[in-house]
Amino acid sequence: MFENVDPVLTGETLIYTIRVKNVGASVANLVTIEYDSTLPSGVNGPSAGDLSFDYVVDANPTSSPPSLTSTSAQLVDFWPGSIVDIFYPVEVTTAAQSGIDVIALAASVENEDTDGVTTATSLPQFDNDQEFTSISAALDLYVDVTPPTDKLIAGSTDDVTFTITFGNRGPSTGTDVVFALDVQLPDGVTRVEAPQQISGPTASFVDIGVGGVYSGPAAGRVHIDALDDGEEVVFEMQVRANANAEPDSAVVVSSSLTSVDQSPLLNTDDDQSQAVIVVDSLINLQVSIVAPTHLQLPSSSSSSSTSSSSSTSSSSSSSSTDEEGLRKRKRYIQKYFIKIILFIVFIEAELFTFTIQVENNGPSDATNVAVQLSNTKSYGVRSAIYNKDVGVSFMILKIDFN
Repeated sequence: MFENVDPVLTGETLIYTIRVKNVGASVANLVTIEYDSTLPSGVNGPSAGDLSFDYVVDANPTSSPPSLTSTSAQLVDFWPGSIVDIFYPVEVTTAAQSGIDVIALAASVENEDTDGVTTATSLPQFDNDQEFTSISAALDLYVDVTPPTDKLIAGSTDDVTFTITFGNRGPSTGTDVVFALDVQLPDGVTRVEAPQQISGPTASFVDIGVGGVYSGPAAGRVHIDALDDGEEVVFEMQVRANANAEPDSAVVVSSSLTSVDQSPLLNTDDDQSQAVIVVDSLINLQVSIVAPTHLQLPSSSSSSSTSSSSSTSSSSSSSSTDEEGLRKRKRYIQKYFIKIILFIVFIEAELFTFTIQVENNGPSDATNVAVQLSNTKSYGVRSAIYNKDVGVSFMILKIDFN
């Protein structure tokens, strides 16, 4: 007799195989196999309909199937050389106590001849057998780390919340379950507060960050007292990127199962999880040029009252000569007045200071900002001011967002 597994996991079915052989030279007229199981609490034995058989070797061409009950089986005309397996299933529920209870099955065989007389076997030491099977809890624990986005904006007032879910797919209850929580934070990124439990059975977070710096290899561990089949424990953890956080640096949050009081685990494919988000920058630059106050020439007005006596009887040639002379004087004054203004503007413009203002409205710090100065010609005076700066660029190493 042998079992298909040892130990058997809670929630699984244990199958005992009772093998009966006729190693003698005569036909066994009526073979009776009796089996007796010792089943602890949480373990259920089979009904008659649950048992099955298989002829490994059937030497009798006209053999009939065995008669099976929950406590015995009978074989008629069991020929020499024949071998039959009887399968005895046992249901191990999650209520069975692992590491304490043991399942036992004993079986014996005897033969009666056609007159109803029990016939002794030639090898009586093989007429009975027994098997013991231990019970072990079965767990399928998992963890999932989920970020709401794959980007963390430097300087943003919106914190990014990681959701960490710990669960048990059963079938047994896990007790004293411990998951490690590792957090890798680059410069400029901080953890807002310790992870907080949102839902699920009683659990606690133990912070093992060193010196207040919450970074790997381990930021803490989550301890769950008991996690039943189908239950989940959910924690949340918020991180924040300051305005000076380095773009393209990565925030890595991972968790893995470290211990549980039962073993083995049914599935270890998802008992660890990791999420990565990248720091991104968002800047809003504005450039403005503040020009100096325009040069204002003092406005003056002169008025002269010249008394003259004009004759009402002046000649037309004298009037024409006076008008032509007036026009010449006006053109002369305008010509030299404009030259004087241009000269003054040109000379004074060399002393003008133009202020270039570069502002960053954030939220992230801007680094390596380049401002190109260009020359837009409209007047000779303006060209004279900018000639020395044409095609020159300067570099601003950093603009903080305030």
